[in-house]
Amino acid sequence: MPAPKSIIIVGSGVFGLSTAHAMSQNNEFASSKITLIDSWNFEPSGPSASAPNPSAANFDTSRIIRSDYSHRIYATLAREAQQKWKAEWGADGRYRNQSIVMIGEGHSMKQPMKALESINYVKHAYAQSYERAGRNSDIVHILDSESAVWEALGLGTPDEASKAGPNASELRGYRNHNCGWAESGATMAWLRQKTIHSDRIDIHIGQVVGLRVCSDSPSESHVNAEPRVCGVILDDGSQLTADLTVLAAGAMTPRLLGSPTLCDVYSETVAYVQLTEMERRELVRREFPLIVNVARKIFAIGPDNQGFLKLARFSWSGYRDVQKFAGVDVGPRSQAAPQGEDGYGACGDLDQTKLSPDVESTLQDYRGFLRELFRSRDGGDLGCLRNIATRPFAQVRRCWYADTVSTDFIVDYHPAYGKSLFIATGGSDHAFKFLPVLGERICELILQSYNGKAGPSESIQELQRLWKFPGGDSHAKL
Repeated sequence: MPAPKSIIIVGSGVFGLSTAHAMSQNNEFASSKITLIDSWNFEPSGPSASAPNPSAANFDTSRIIRSDYSHRIYATLAREAQQKWKAEWGADGRYRNQSIVMIGEGHSMKQPMKALESINYVKHAYAQSYERAGRNSDIVHILDSESAVWEALGLGTPDEASKAGPNASELRGYRNHNCGWAESGATMAWLRQKTIHSDRIDIHIGQVVGLRVCSDSPSESHVNAEPRVCGVILDDGSQLTADLTVLAAGAMTPRLLGSPTLCDVYSETVAYVQLTEMERRELVRREFPLIVNVARKIFAIGPDNQGFLKLARFSWSGYRDVQKFAGVDVGPRSQAAPQGEDGYGACGDLDQTKLSPDVESTLQDYRGFLRELFRSRDGGDLGCLRNIATRPFAQVRRCWYADTVSTDFIVDYHPAYGKSLFIATGGSDHAFKFLPVLGERICELILQSYNGKAGPSESIQELQRLWKFPGGDSHAKL
């Protein structure tokens, strides 16, 4: 069986746009009519330039790119993607190599894990990173004292020697030089342009509010025929039809499916400090790294191409992983985001004069992180960096997550609709780094299940098992 004659892709985010681009490059889809639909007009001035969607999760200045995964398949995909980030995908400043420092609180990195210590997660991540780096300590190396941490951050000196010793609990961690970050908004605009100019993809602007479900005409051969999705319904009442619908609508996917437990959908707050040009240059001179502080559940990226230092909180799935290695089961989040919530699923800037108590609390946590980072220390000279900690946030944004229980993506046919509805969602705060290879794998999974064609690598069957559509009420029909 050949590829579907007509395909609709709902959503021009990481999953949807990467799939459209991969289809445009894949001869298996050469005879398919492919339509990419999104509510945002990415090309208001014509097809020669794309403007990112400010309400999209990937409308951002920076995303961390690393390959530190304990799962072999993710680690392999991340390394493949990282090579592409370092080439065409990251050209023109879209990708910058920058080392990462991951820190937590606890006993020596060289000692076994101890209960209730956040450093356990860091020890596990270090072991994986060190092995992936070929056990090369020039690439990945331990920071086994607080003074070593501050030196690695470029904010302290070696003579601030810690007297605590390996048996005391303090900040420790490791540094990995094989990491970096990508300017996500600029990358998505670049990829959109590549996809449009392939002349293989039709672009449609419209808000999808539902899926069109059809049943085959009753006959002796179709008495027990299963229903199929034959397209989408738009908010203006119009309909688009296709043999295959690929639903890649991010946080809106569970709502469109009527399956609220498919993903845990919720929002977090991201804040940005605008650096002066002098501060930016000084941080670069000090080789300031990306920072992941698992004790505070906060990470920092900067300086980025706009001169921002970005602060973000761990997703719930990330927090859960840290606690798991500390021997603490936090269970599911206590409160799910109501689907009727204003702005549900849409990212965007927040009015800093009208912030909720939860957002104010998060910003206080960020402020505490900055004060700890940029405080005066014996033997260290902050110089022009001393004002960063107290500077008002230039921008505060809401960012939505769609986490799966396992944090594995969902990339599979919906079991209730045969081969007419394909789901690609559940980014779980780590899909963007796979952007250069994600669409290719999605296409391979579509083809392998649609016509029985084996993928080019043995890992495709493993991905089928890893990204399988979950059970439970998500099997319910629309």
